[in-house]
Amino acid sequence: MSTPSFPVNPSELTRENVINQIISSIAMEELGLSHILNAEGEKLQYVLGTLTGSSGLNPTVDQVLKVNDSVRQVMGAALQNQMFLQNKMSSALSTPVLQGPTGPTGPSGGVEPGVFLFNVTGTSGPGTSMSAADSLIFQSPNNTMDVTVTPGSVIIGIDINERVIAALTGATGPAGTDGATGEPGPTGPEGPQGIQGVTGEAGPTGATGADGATGPAGGAVQTYDTVETPTGATFNGKPVYRQLFLMSVTAAAAQQSNLNLIDQAGYVDMIVSAGGSFSTGNGTEKYMISAANSTSSTVYGFVLVSTTGQLVFSSISAMDRTNASVAVWADFTKAA
Repeated sequence: MSTPSFPVNPSELTRENVINQIISSIAMEELGLSHILNAEGEKLQYVLGTLTGSSGLNPTVDQVLKVNDSVRQVMGAALQNQMFLQNKMSSALSTPVLQGPTGPTGPSGGVEPGVFLFNVTGTSGPGTSMSAADSLIFQSPNNTMDVTVTPGSVIIGIDINERVIAALTGATGPAGTDGATGEPGPTGPEGPQGIQGVTGEAGPTGATGADGATGPAGGAVQTYDTVETPTGATFNGKPVYRQLFLMSVTAAAAQQSNLNLIDQAGYVDMIVSAGGSFSTGNGTEKYMISAANSTSSTVYGFVLVSTTGQLVFSSISAMDRTNASVAVWADFTKAA
C-alpha cells in the first residue's frame, strides 16, 4: 500500500491543496483499516477451517472464544479510529477554501497631545496638571523630593545631577589596604582512645509458646443459589453473575445430551468459571464437569455458550441414562 505524496515546493501548498491533502490522508487511513479488518476476518476463517486452502486447526471451544475476543478487541480499536476520522473529515469539509481580503489597518495606539494625564502636588505651593506632550522638570536643592501622582498608569523617572550629589556627599576616599593574614594556630594533641567494653553473656532461651488457634479462612464465601446472583466481581468491564442449575438427563448410551441451562438467546456473553457434577447411567457415579470437550474419554461434560448466546451443558456417557441428575454452577457475564 502506497502513501500519499506532498508537494516539494511550499509555494504549491495553497489552502485548497492543503484541504485536498488532508482528505487524501483520511482516505489512506480508511484503506489501511480495511486491510486490518480483512486480516482479522481471515484469521477467524483460518481458525474455523473455512479459509480457502486451509484445513483448519480443530480448535477447542475455549480457543475459539479466545480468538473471537482478540477479533473483538481489534474491531473496538478500529471503531474508535473511525470516530476520529469522521471528526477529521467533518472539519476538513467544513473549512472554507476562499479567504476574504485583508481589512484596513486600525488606528495607532497612544495618547493624543493635550489629553490630561496626571496632577503633580509639591510639598509647598499649589499643584499643576500635566497633559500629553507637556514637559516636566523636577528640581530639589537638598537631594530630597516628595512626589504624589493621582491614580493612573503613569511612571515618572527622575534624573539627579551628579555634580549636586558630589557637592552634598563629598568625594569618595581612597580604599584602605588589606590587613595581613594571621598564622594558623597549633593543632591540639589527640585524645586517648577509649577502652572497649566487655561483651555481656547471652540470656537464657525462653520457653516455646503454644500454637495459636487457627484463624478463619480468607476470601469471600462461595455461595450457590438457583437464582441469578451478582458476585460483586467484574470480567472484561462487565459484572459477573452466579447461578446454580439442578436438572436431569435422559439419553441413550454414547448419546450426547445438550441441556439449555439458560434458554434465552443472546443472554450470555462469556463464561468466567464453572463447576459441578453429573451422574452416569447407574445413578451412583458422579463425574465433575470439565472446561471443554474431552473426546478421549467415554464420559465427559462441559458448559459452553452457544452461537446464539445461550448457556448450554453438554454431556455423554457410555451407559443409558434415565433421569440422571445434573448439578452445575456457572459464573458468567451478560451480553447486554
